[in-house]
Amino acid sequence: MAAQTNCSSEKIQTIAGGKDVSVMIPRWTPSGELRFISDENNWWNVYESALDGSITNIYKMDQEVGRPDWLFGNQPYDTNPSWYVYLLFI
Repeated sequence: MAAQTNCSSEKIQTIAGGKDVSVMIPRWTPSGELRFISDENNWWNVYESALDGSITNIYKMDQEVGRPDWLFGNQPYDTNPSWYVYLLFI
């Protein structure tokens, strides 16, 4: 039996990324925000897309967060129940 979805191309929306901006490791927060790593400022930093559509660099730094995507177990950031963001940067 084939899976059925209610997806339609009319509902697809780009949240982040584009021709010259890459995005990786998206994660939803318990309250519905989307966090992801992006190279928008030419460094891999963690960003958050709020429910109102605004995008914020959570902790702006001139340093890479994480490791290359092709390494297994790549979890360069996480959020604990107190909403602190833990970063692994190199």
